[in-house]
Parts: sequence; C-alpha cells; structure tokens
Amino acid sequence: MRHSGRYALGLVPFLLMITFFSPAVSLDIPPDQQADLLVKILGYNRTLLNKNTTSVRVGIIYCEDKLSVETYQRLDESFYKLVLDDRKIGTKKLIFSGIAIKSESYLENTASVLNVDVFVVTPGNDKNLLTIARVAEKLGILTFSAIKEYVAMGLASGLEVKDGKPKIIINLPLAKAQGANFKAELLSIASVIE
Repeated sequence: MRHSGRYALGLVPFLLMITFFSPAVSLDIPPDQQADLLVKILGYNRTLLNKNTTSVRVGIIYCEDKLSVETYQRLDESFYKLVLDDRKIGTKKLIFSGIAIKSESYLENTASVLNVDVFVVTPGNDKNLLTIARVAEKLGILTFSAIKEYVAMGLASGLEVKDGKPKIIINLPLAKAQGANFKAELLSIASVIE
C-alpha cells in the first residue's frame, strides 16, 4: 500500500512530540540510595504503618526494555541488602518482588496475589505509566520512581537531584488517591505537588 507524502509529513510532528516529551532518564541516584530513601519515605506513611500486617511488600515494576531490566536487577540487589540488614518500616519487615509488566490484568492480578504495598517503577516504562497508575489507584498501592518526570506523568512519589543531592517529590493528590497518608514531617522536607 502506498501512502501519500501528506500522510508521511503528518507523522513528523507526532514523532517530534514523542521525542521531545519522552522523559529524560536520570540514573543520578544510585539504586542503593533509591532503596534506602524509599524505606524512609514509607516510614512516614500512616496508612502502611497502621495496616494490620507484619510486612511491607515492594513490587519492582520492569519491562522488556534493556535499561529497565538492568535497573530492576540493581534495585533487586539493593533491596536484598536492606532485607539482609533487617531494615524495617516501623515494626514491619521489608519484602520485595520483581514484577515484569505484561498487561494491566496481569499487573493487577500479580500485585493482588502478592499483596504489594508500593510499586517502584524502573526507567523504560513510559508507555506503561497509565496502566501502573490505574492499578495502583484501584488496589491502593503507592507508586514511586527515581525518574522525576514519572511523578509529573502520573506517579505519586519519587526522587530528583537538586543541588547535587536527592530530594523527595510527593504528588499529594495522587498519593492520597493511592491511599497514602504521609506525616507532616515528610511533607515539610519534600517537594510537594498539590
């Protein structure tokens, strides 16, 4: 089938839009530091602290993208170190699982069966953010990423580098929609999107 030049030219603005509006992946914050900061953030979430469970499960969301898989592997190692060090969230034990995103129903079923409390979203999941956010809101799962643009695109919490140091970002309306109830101490030190 032959397409007219007009059709091909019509794709140019769309392709440029994807190029310019795709988030820049920032891996300026090492995985060990990401995992450590997430555990601290979760310690300020009243919803998790008051939940009638003995553990908090982190689900690391990754896709087939090479960078996503590599980041998942590094985060897996980082969370494993925290588990070995017996790091807790309040009095609750830390547990983590990797979840390869295949479809919305797969993500929802897996998160439900595993009883996931927080999704850590790796780079390369740009096309999956809406799916992840929908499942998170439906199941009351907090979302987190070290890619600050992902917070602007629909995740509830994350990190950015400011003045050479990691800074916590909280998208308050989304965090509340996902069931989080953060203490004022965290909100006072975070960049809060209202």
